Amino acid sequence: ALALRGYIYLNLVTFYQFNYQVNPNAACVPIYTEPTTAESEPKAKSTVQQVYDRILEDLTDAYDIFNSMSYDRNAKHKINKEVTAGILARAYLNMGNWSDAEDYANIAHTGYSWMSKADYLGGFNESANSEWIWGHGQTTDQSTADYSFHFRDVKSNSSYYYSFMADPYFKDFFIKAITATNDTIYDTDDTRFDLFEWDLARFYGGLMYKKFLFRSETDLTGDIVYMRKAEMVLIEAECLAEQDLLPLAIGKLNEVRTARGAATPDLSTLTKDELIEEILIERRKELWGEGFGLSDILRRQKAVERKLFPTTHLHINGVP
Repeated sequence: ALALRGYIYLNLVTFYQFNYQVNPNAACVPIYTEPTTAESEPKAKSTVQQVYDRILEDLTDAYDIFNSMSYDRNAKHKINKEVTAGILARAYLNMGNWSDAEDYANIAHTGYSWMSKADYLGGFNESANSEWIWGHGQTTDQSTADYSFHFRDVKSNSSYYYSFMADPYFKDFFIKAITATNDTIYDTDDTRFDLFEWDLARFYGGLMYKKFLFRSETDLTGDIVYMRKAEMVLIEAECLAEQDLLPLAIGKLNEVRTARGAATPDLSTLTKDELIEEILIERRKELWGEGFGLSDILRRQKAVERKLFPTTHLHINGVP
């Protein structure tokens, strides 16, 4: 319960105010720690600092409780020590407390293994996946949450919204080289690149990214991913870079890239800021559709870049 409350307040403070590092004294959301009734007096907004104090107290108390006991959960939706550590890593990442974020991220993913290429291409619908630290299981009779798959699943015939298409510029993150004749060479060995496909049937010209799929055309369910090993390793990479430990940060970044079969070019000449940008791009490539794009923009105070959509990025009936 403590971990869950900390998680919920972390989501609130992330999206209802600027980043902690911008202004910890800014007004955010009210804090409630007791049940309310219709007659309860509404509370005033607490500051960002006060909300983070609440988050850290809840999460560290929960972590200490888990750490002092033997608890072997029987389902991935249940919170345990590793899940709590992962939420703490996210909180400290938002705050710019790089050392603690790195430490808790490492605790969170220890014992979890990288998924295979087949699993990565399998639809992100199974919480038993070896890389998932936390996920919400869905069944045919308890499947309210996986209705979101109708937006995210752009490939299955049974999906009736299929609107979660990729920005064609997203594909540019997988460019490995541009030749002298201006031909584009993509990193086709990267597992994640295999998810791109131009839609020629229902949404002409749309660039599908087939990451999320229903289990089958008859079983319209899919488990919801909340936390994975890859996210935690990328938190480690970002925090190591922020602590000027660039070779270690590159090593963590390459762990993710190697797990996906991606190229690992020499990054030793990059500056700290350039390496952090590489890590942030890797977060976009790896965590696409899992809910981190907006929070990364907010915590890094980056501008949303609106690019012209040229006809060269359109495919109609398979023809550029």
